[in-house]
Amino acid sequence: TPFAAGDEEALRASAGTRPTARRLCERMIAVSSNSAANNLILRLGGPAAVEQSIRALGAARTRIPRYLMDEAAHRSGLNHETTAADAGGLLERLARRLVVSPESSTEMARLLTQAEGGFLSRLLPASDSEVAHKPGAIAGVRHDAGFVPCANGTYVLVLLMQDLKDEAAGERAGAEISRRCFDYIMARPR
Repeated sequence: TPFAAGDEEALRASAGTRPTARRLCERMIAVSSNSAANNLILRLGGPAAVEQSIRALGAARTRIPRYLMDEAAHRSGLNHETTAADAGGLLERLARRLVVSPESSTEMARLLTQAEGGFLSRLLPASDSEVAHKPGAIAGVRHDAGFVPCANGTYVLVLLMQDLKDEAAGERAGAEISRRCFDYIMARPR
């Protein structure tokens, strides 16, 4: 079953009850719960329906052909794909509060500030910025995509790294890139 792997603890704790969509979103974002993501995908009509919605928002090259952790589908070549341009475009729309309603977009951005891990914020001054991002990590792969509101503006940064021989070095490089973007934005005249 595609729901067998992932962060199950929080969902099992509410056995006998159906987690709310809000709770599933919180678990999906904050701790990268694959079970929560799969439950949301199912509630939204399946992978094809989610892909169609994302494409309607402008992500033309993003593919979501299966549930997460569906190893049989993965081995058959059905893999999730996106581009930095697609992810960046979605994040820019979210930063501008244009994804759904402004209120829901604001709540979505707030959830992204709770994501654990990642490297976009690692070298940023905590008092000057609150990163709304979604990191991801598996062996040899590190991703972090988000937007950083700061005093002189907001920047969107999507870093998708694969085939990393030294994952820690990749994360350090990603953190340095984010800091350079931050410094550039902060040095601009208002």
